[in-house]
Amino acid sequence: MEACSNKANNVIFCQSPEESQKNYSEWSSTYDNSFSGIYVFGVLKSFETCGKYAKEVSSILDVGAGTGRLGGHLRNHHGYEGTLDILDANMDLLMQAEKKGLNIRNIIRHAVTESGELPVQDESYDMITCIGAFVPNHIPATALPGIIKAVKCGGLIVVEIRKTTIEEYRAIFDANLQMLLDQSELRKIYEEDYFPYKNFDTSPVFTAFVFKRL
Repeated sequence: MEACSNKANNVIFCQSPEESQKNYSEWSSTYDNSFSGIYVFGVLKSFETCGKYAKEVSSILDVGAGTGRLGGHLRNHHGYEGTLDILDANMDLLMQAEKKGLNIRNIIRHAVTESGELPVQDESYDMITCIGAFVPNHIPATALPGIIKAVKCGGLIVVEIRKTTIEEYRAIFDANLQMLLDQSELRKIYEEDYFPYKNFDTSPVFTAFVFKRL
């Protein structure tokens, strides 16, 4: 658990996005194994939330997909048979995803900028997922308004974001989210705070959201 946590901190709390990507490339070949034997409650909770809503859709874009762990969970544990596209800034992680035989339609290498604009057509997906990528040195905190343009009206957005350790970043994310809610661009249909590990006895560390695009 400690080694996995240290590697995660190396990609989140480093000096720049470039350093983060370098650290991901070095981690990529052992990334999935880093979680073996660890009951990462927060990740599984997020995956299960995605799986619950995936039953309602036929096309998904996973933003910040990494090695395709969420896609694998949807295919193997929830029987999702629809279109699956994945997007990430790191090609080494995406190459690991490609090896898994997940019937991925498009593997997209793209670093999301502050605008959040994605290299896909607007309103082209039933659901977008973004689990664990709204953190410093990853997807900018201002990107949500641009990202949701890729979701069809009536479509879903599932986001997991930390509650603690990224307070300044989280405040910017929350401000952009509130703007979308106030402008009736999104409607929140689910929210839950939870811990990263089972039986973790401090304050909740993560929040999972599900939104409908209006």
